[in-house]
Amino acid sequence: MDFYSYDSAAREFAHLLPPKSNPHKKASWIMVALGVFLLSGLIQITQWNQYALEIIPLKTFALMGTATENDFGRLAEICLERHKYSCALDAYTNQVKINPQNLEARLSLGLLQVKLGDLDAATATLSAYLKNGGDEPRARFELGKAYSKIGQPKKALSQFEGLLRERASVFQVSVTREYVNTLMQTKKWSQAKHTIEHARHKSVSYNAFMTAEYKVILKHLGSQRRLASE
Repeated sequence: MDFYSYDSAAREFAHLLPPKSNPHKKASWIMVALGVFLLSGLIQITQWNQYALEIIPLKTFALMGTATENDFGRLAEICLERHKYSCALDAYTNQVKINPQNLEARLSLGLLQVKLGDLDAATATLSAYLKNGGDEPRARFELGKAYSKIGQPKKALSQFEGLLRERASVFQVSVTREYVNTLMQTKKWSQAKHTIEHARHKSVSYNAFMTAEYKVILKHLGSQRRLASE
């Protein structure tokens, strides 16, 4: 379990105690309750390792609605370190709710949504990040890939083209590959061919760049020419 509520446990044991129980029976119940508390503490240590003592107050603040922006930021860091992604997702979401201008938190939220496969949410988060002044290239790249995967290739192309323009002097292998694949997805064969050839001209080491895709593109262009000549 992610979090043990000591208040809830106390209330549960309290209602089990008879109103006029004898002292010995009441002491027994108290010992049982204490045992449960100790067990829950061991579980916390097992789950959270060295973060156990830090995570309990952070989660308590979150449940009580008194957690600050920094509390949620720290909670997200710990959750990620322990690979508890749903916990980190909630923490980043709350951090952004408290301060929508926290671009770092918004970017982290968007990238985590991509990692978890929630691409509709990721496109909304990363798009808002860029619109609010975020300039991390990875945000644009991941946004482009997400758009492509959810069937919005035009928006995907816009993101990839923006990245290629901004860093025209650098051969961005991953971006160019995603861009060509999206061009092929939209049947823009001539543009895809030109993009591969342009990339290959940057260096002899890229002569074989996207060879398989290039063959597919040439095949489609050849078919188009034959149809046009008939």
